[in-house]
Amino acid sequence: RTIEELQLKDGIIYACERKRIPYVLAGSIRDDGPLPGVITDACQAQDAMRVHARRATTVLALATQLHAIAVGNMLPGYQVGTDGTVRPVFFYVVDMSEFGVDKLANRGSQQALPILTNVQDFLVNLRHKLCRAEEPS
Repeated sequence: RTIEELQLKDGIIYACERKRIPYVLAGSIRDDGPLPGVITDACQAQDAMRVHARRATTVLALATQLHAIAVGNMLPGYQVGTDGTVRPVFFYVVDMSEFGVDKLANRGSQQALPILTNVQDFLVNLRHKLCRAEEPS
């Protein structure tokens, strides 16, 4: 609904919607006017994150340390596929600070891999790499 309302044509939310990749937009106590679709109730947001965390195979936590720590504490260390194959859950935390990843490591979330950079730079570079990969040779 939000995609049509805002007439989005690109971006991470647009791509997730188009590819049917689940995501949770959880609000913050400081939000003064969240985007449509943001879950502003902390308990409801946690419930939504838990649903996806149980099934996740790869998680990208972008910029908010408290949300990254919250979802990191919910993630299993591995998933078992329908064929019985065991694989790790990949968890990448993109942030300017090491604080969030350090907290996760101290609490036993060893699979949290830091990408210490500005989220905007990360997304711009990711987009360039992915779009270049989709170009015909």
